[in-house]
Parts: sequence; structure tokens; C-alpha cells
Amino acid sequence: SGPNVHDLWRDETEVWEDGVHFGDLMVREAQAFLRRHRDRPFFLYLPFNLPHYPLQGQAKYREMYRDLPSSRREYTALVPTPDDKVGQILATLDELKLTENTLVIFTADQGMAGGHGGFWGMGDHTRPRTIYDWTLHIPLIVRQPGKVAAGKTVDHLVANDDILPSLLSHIGLTDKIPAKPRGPGRDFSPFLSGGQIGWEDE
Repeated sequence: SGPNVHDLWRDETEVWEDGVHFGDLMVREAQAFLRRHRDRPFFLYLPFNLPHYPLQGQAKYREMYRDLPSSRREYTALVPTPDDKVGQILATLDELKLTENTLVIFTADQGMAGGHGGFWGMGDHTRPRTIYDWTLHIPLIVRQPGKVAAGKTVDHLVANDDILPSLLSHIGLTDKIPAKPRGPGRDFSPFLSGGQIGWEDE
């Protein structure tokens, strides 16, 4: 890594945005996309790489956590950033009157030990390697007013593999779930509307 390492692109052009935090850049690009596609179906995948290295929290959050030890301060200052940015995207959906017609899924790739039990990092990055709950549990929040039961918690174990068949089933495209090769995912879409189905938690 170093000051000249760069991997942010828009189509075939490198994007250099001096002084713009990555989270703000992602929000700006997403809002422009939503405005361009507001009158037709769209799929927006918005992969915030926050919190993540390099640890560059925004000033307002650094100030909020100024009393933490330096080993935790920058990382902790990054933790609220995705929440803040997702809130801005949801506000844009409201502004464009797209909220009820848009299924929003908020999830992540893995958990993180931030000093829990003396460990720091992801399970495969710690020494010794770990597989405690804090590295395995990730958020899965699904939102679509009127079509997804609000304020409901489902206490079943699901995995990222389950999102594709569940999403397709939820939007009425069950016939688009590939039969061959059969994927590892299971359809949890009945949970979204408040229903119950047989589910193995293993």
C-alpha cells in the first residue's frame, strides 16, 4: 500500500476525489443512480467497505470517540459511518417516493473482534485463529414498508447464500431461481411477511 495505490474506478476512468471521504463519495454516486433510474426497475449494490482499513474515520466521529485508547479510536470512529450513509440513501428513496416500492437489504461479509476476549480482527486474521460468535454474526436487516413486517426479529440462522432465493421469491420471481446447478441457499421469504416455515438452525 502507499499514497499512489488506487483502485476506485467509474467505468473505465480512475476516480480521484481529494478531500472527499469514501463514504460520502459512495452516497453521492448512489443518489445520482437512484435519480437516473427512478422511473424504471433497478438493482443497486452499494458495497461500503467501512469499517475497514485504512482506518480513516470522519472528523465528527473521531471527536465523538476521542477518549478511547488510540488502538480503538479510529476503528470505532468508522463504525457509525455506514449507518449514517445508509440513512442518507433511505432519505433519498423517501424524497423520490420510492420507499414502498424498494426492497432494501442491509448486511455484511463478516463480524469483527474489537478486543473481545483479548482478540482483535476477523476470525481468519487473528492469531490464533478464532471462530467465536462475534466474527460469525452479521447484520441482516430487510426493509420494504407494507411488504416486510416492520419491527420484527426472526431468531433463525440464515446465511448470505439464502438471500438470492429469498429475494427472488419475495418479488414473485421464484421461477428465476436456478434449478441447475442447485445453489446452497434456502428461501426465507415467508419470514419477511411475518409468516412461519419449517427451518433447520444448523
